[in-house]
Amino acid sequence: MAINYVFKETTDFYTIVTPVSNITTRKIADNISAVNDYGINGGFFNSPNGYNNPPTESLSIGWSSIYGDHGSTNAYGNKSRGTVVIFEDYFDNYKLKGAILRATSITDVKNQLGYNHRYRAMIGGGSLSLGIASNSTWKDTVFANEEWSGLYPEFALTNRTCLGLKNSGSETYAFLATSKGWKSMYACRDYLKSEGCFDGIFLDGSGSSQMRCLSNDNVNIYVNSGDGRKIWNIVTLINKS
Repeated sequence: MAINYVFKETTDFYTIVTPVSNITTRKIADNISAVNDYGINGGFFNSPNGYNNPPTESLSIGWSSIYGDHGSTNAYGNKSRGTVVIFEDYFDNYKLKGAILRATSITDVKNQLGYNHRYRAMIGGGSLSLGIASNSTWKDTVFANEEWSGLYPEFALTNRTCLGLKNSGSETYAFLATSKGWKSMYACRDYLKSEGCFDGIFLDGSGSSQMRCLSNDNVNIYVNSGDGRKIWNIVTLINKS
């Protein structure tokens, strides 16, 4: 069994569960099957030359203390959308924490949380706002306010990728999940809530929904390479042992 993560399979999702201290993000501009990382696909991107060619630009926030800035302001312009932030909290003796907020850019994240923290990673997508109990209320408020309606229908059945955060004791864990078959975004919300996550984001989906990880038998590598397309970035495990 791996020490730093658990590979989990449920009826509807494959999930990598790992401490937030063990995830970051980096640009790959390739299919997830072409890299040695374990993780899931990241945020949205522009690929005008077709999905078989490297994407031309990121449309979601992407930043890592290891790999630097490889993202942009959030998708389709300066829109405030769901972003996972991993940081060492200046006001809590630099305790490592994971949070999710709605932000337009890296600068906006720092303006909201403060410049004194030690930031480790920022991963942009769309807010799942798990604190809102009703899926319909979430759709009519957060999903609509982030201007996803008409661009990325929440009810459409397609492959999905999502990232949830869960506090357990003194540790915050990341749930990196891809769907088993076609699911709605409501299924992502329901799944992460069932796992006890306090909040979550959705990442790119459809043929971009990808995962690579060594499964729990410590022998077989599970790879979901989507439809083979090249994606912009990956949410990757720092230590995959």
